[in-house]
Amino acid sequence: MYLLALLSTESEAAAEEFVKDLKSAINACDSGFRTTSTGIHNKIRSVTANKVRFGEGGVDFSLEYRTGVKIRYVVVQDGAALTNISAQDQFAHTYMPVPEEIVDAQRRRLEKVTG
Repeated sequence: MYLLALLSTESEAAAEEFVKDLKSAINACDSGFRTTSTGIHNKIRSVTANKVRFGEGGVDFSLEYRTGVKIRYVVVQDGAALTNISAQDQFAHTYMPVPEEIVDAQRRRLEKVTG
């Protein structure tokens, strides 16, 4: 299963800063961290930076949750836009790569809209 989220920032510089900060956070949190969302506590066991296949503006990383759920994420910056694509198998017990075809197709769609 793949999930796609398209985000817009104030400027290309803001999107570049987001990618830079995300890369730093991935490196700083490799042994995991705790999170709370809407009162629900969760533990991320590990954060793994994967080999980036999408250029300087791309980030490819995997999260393993306390429950054993494994999700891989790719974030790609194009101008002021950020595309976040996540991938997981049916039971989320193994990491699935995000196919380059999905990332490339989304980039083409963005180019059509933004010119």
